[in-house]
Amino acid sequence: MTEARRPLGLKAILAYKFAMAPVMLALGVVLILAPAHSLQLAHRITGQISESGSLGWRAARALEPYLTPRAEHRAAVVAWLDGLLSLAEGLLLLSGRTWGEWIVIAGLGALLPIEAVSLARHPRIGRAAVLLVNAAVVAYLVRRRLKAVSADQGPKHGGESSPVGRRNID
Repeated sequence: MTEARRPLGLKAILAYKFAMAPVMLALGVVLILAPAHSLQLAHRITGQISESGSLGWRAARALEPYLTPRAEHRAAVVAWLDGLLSLAEGLLLLSGRTWGEWIVIAGLGALLPIEAVSLARHPRIGRAAVLLVNAAVVAYLVRRRLKAVSADQGPKHGGESSPVGRRNID
């Protein structure tokens, strides 16, 4: 599929995937190559947040137990996996193949229940945003694929499908 034929929604998803992949991969690299510096930075940021009033102090106090080398290692692994997955999803969507979209739908769709449980256990705006964006991507791609299937079936005349009125969504 050429760039001009890609719908705006698909272009937006591609931009999101290709913007997130290097950011998350870079975060993974920083967390692995400079763990002491990144943990020190996290503590400094938490300290600055705590000085911004009572709400900031409570937020910093809630974050402090999670600023450990073990949590940082987990964050590095998650950042690498997220970056690689975003890159793979972007490449699959860029290929313009129908099966690529279905793989992205299956992959993101499988993560939605995990994200929902995580949000229910520990409500955070960031988690809610990730869940909403991923749910919107899945909904958009499913709708796109279902429209393509119904367009491929086309109107039936005498038991035969007619190519008239068909449109290729890919």
